[in-house]
Amino acid sequence: MDQALVATRLVCSEWRFGASVRDMARDRFPIIVHTFLLRADSVLLLRRASTGFADGMYGLPGGHLHAGERIASAAVRECREETGVEIELQNLLPVCVMPYISETGQGVDFIFRCERFVGEPRIGEPERCDDLRWCELSALPSNTVGFVRVAAAHLDADDWLVEHGWPDSV
Repeated sequence: MDQALVATRLVCSEWRFGASVRDMARDRFPIIVHTFLLRADSVLLLRRASTGFADGMYGLPGGHLHAGERIASAAVRECREETGVEIELQNLLPVCVMPYISETGQGVDFIFRCERFVGEPRIGEPERCDDLRWCELSALPSNTVGFVRVAAAHLDADDWLVEHGWPDSV
């Protein structure tokens, strides 16, 4: 009999008869949102500071999803917290979903774009960011977080899944 079929039957049997499948090891991954705030051919970048992750590198406004929060709502919240701009949900457009693996772990990023927002961007969290600047998409600073470059290449693409960090990924 096929080994995969045997394993599936064994797991199903254990579950039906009381053994806890929930006890099987599962990883938990962070879900992070990022938003390309765009003006013409430029993107707003924030330089990370005192966060313990990629400090000194430029990245997009974004952060972790809160429990019970919708993904797009998290992107709107993070942009408001980090840059002071207000975004209406209908102005937030999906770019891609980017599962990643790195030396620090594994997770899933949801990348959005927005060209219509209210307010002039400012540093909203000075304890986590020490610079904010508009950069041409074609000339991102050399100290830009790697996934931002990868996602920027997909801003106008039709592919919604972009894996990042595995040896055979972009």
